Amino acid sequence: MKRWLKWVLLGALIVLVGAGGTFAWFVMAKDEPVAFSKLAAAQTIDKEARTKYQEALRVAAEKAAKEAAEKAAKEAAARAAKTAQTATRNGQGKLVTYSIATKGNPAADLSEFRALAAMTLNDTRGWVRAGVYFQEVPSGGNFTLWLSEASQVPSFAPSICSTTYSCSIGRNVIINDVRWRGASDSWNAAGGSLRDYRHMVINHEVGHFLGHRDNQPVCGGAGQLAPLMQQQSISLRGCNFNPWPLDVELWTNR
Repeated sequence: MKRWLKWVLLGALIVLVGAGGTFAWFVMAKDEPVAFSKLAAAQTIDKEARTKYQEALRVAAEKAAKEAAEKAAKEAAARAAKTAQTATRNGQGKLVTYSIATKGNPAADLSEFRALAAMTLNDTRGWVRAGVYFQEVPSGGNFTLWLSEASQVPSFAPSICSTTYSCSIGRNVIINDVRWRGASDSWNAAGGSLRDYRHMVINHEVGHFLGHRDNQPVCGGAGQLAPLMQQQSISLRGCNFNPWPLDVELWTNR
């Protein structure tokens, strides 16, 4: 092949390659918005999938934790009931029976409420120290322990009970659902846990049924444990929060 022909063919090849590149670039440039749109959509879907996956993990973890807590509470409640039966059968104390009921539409879990109530009432730090043991019965107990919607609490005694706090009237021991789920400003400000508040509010309101009155006694001085029957939901009066009866409160007229 002659030298000049080689150069012509090489030039034509370069022109063709350049034209192809230009055409390819034109096609890519033309489709670029579509490509980026598809990429953005894919990233959005991926982000949504990750969010849903993380939410599913969170829900599963909360469910597992709740089930474990309920199981532990039920087991503790069963042990507490057995202890009460054994103690009273051996003449070591007085058995008080109670029933569980709801008023209105409380948002708290009733099975958790039932289990924690049984565990609290027969805890060795509580009224057991005064020789009183408690056992839940289906109906007709010595008192009824209510989990009440806040708006329904005054229905037990409009002049005494309010929508703000729990209450105890005669044989009705009423736990305010809002307080059960969130404690009170005074308690939370002092750093008390929700679980300890629940112990306290059950013990305090049952204390009324056993014959105790509010604020008898009251805080003995800054830094000391507050008496159980002090209205700790309202004010600690300088004392430290306390879910259990003090030694001076270990009595009952029941």
